[in-house]
Amino acid sequence: MHDTPRLPTARWAVFVAVLLAVVFIALCGWALHTFLTIDRGMVIYRLDAESSRLASNLFFEKMTALAQLAVALLGGTWAFITLAETTVRIRGWPTITCFSLANLSLASSLLVYVYGYDFLVGRIFYHATFDIDAPIVASVQSAQQYFFLKGVVDLGATILIGRRTS
Repeated sequence: MHDTPRLPTARWAVFVAVLLAVVFIALCGWALHTFLTIDRGMVIYRLDAESSRLASNLFFEKMTALAQLAVALLGGTWAFITLAETTVRIRGWPTITCFSLANLSLASSLLVYVYGYDFLVGRIFYHATFDIDAPIVASVQSAQQYFFLKGVVDLGATILIGRRTS
C-alpha cells in the first residue's frame, strides 16, 4: 500500500484560513501603529566615509532584492494558477482566502518597500545622512520581511488546501 501524506481536512482548511487572516490583520495593525508612532529622527552620519556609503548601498540592495522576490512570487503564482494545468484549484473560501492573503501580504511587502525606500532616499538626498541603526530603518526592514514571509506561508497554505479541495 502507498503511504501518501494526509492532507488537511475541511475543518483544518477553515482553521488555517481564519488563522492566516487573523495574523494578517495583526501584522497590518502592528505595521500601521509602528509607522504612525515611531521616531523618524536619525543620528547624523555623513555619507562621506566609504564604509557609510557601502553600508547604505548594501542595505538598499537587500531591500530591493526582497522586493524583486515578492514581484517574482506574485507573477509566478498568478502564472502558475492561471496558465498551467495544475492540481491546485482555487475553489472554496478557505483556498480563496489564503490566495487573497498571499497576494495582499506580498503587495504589502512591496508597499512597505516603496514607503521605506522613498523615505530613506529622501533623507539621504536632503540631509546627506543615513543612520542604519535608526528605529524607522529597523521597522521598515522588519515590516517588509514579515509581510514577505507571511505571503510565502500563505502561498504554501493555498497550495496545500487547493490540492486537498480539488
